Amino acid sequence: MITKEDIACMERLFGSRTRAVLLAKLFEEPAESHYLRELSRELELAFSAVHREMENLERLGLVVEERRGRERFFCVNRGSPVARELRRVFICCRTRK
Repeated sequence: MITKEDIACMERLFGSRTRAVLLAKLFEEPAESHYLRELSRELELAFSAVHREMENLERLGLVVEERRGRERFFCVNRGSPVARELRRVFICCRTRK
């Protein structure tokens, strides 16, 4: 489980609390797809912020989108070497204690 201290570390690294929280959630469960509204509610983040950050992460190639009807789901782009290495950074931050 990612702690508040882990998120604070990631926030300093990435410059955005929303981005850090989203990446932590996605990297914790890399095989899972997440619905935007579900992420917004579960992580207690504004939907607009989640939407904006997921668009940014998709443009960077870190996440991929899957459409199911009108709903958009996102998951880690497991084919991305950058995503794989970034996940390792999150794991290192989590276990640095």
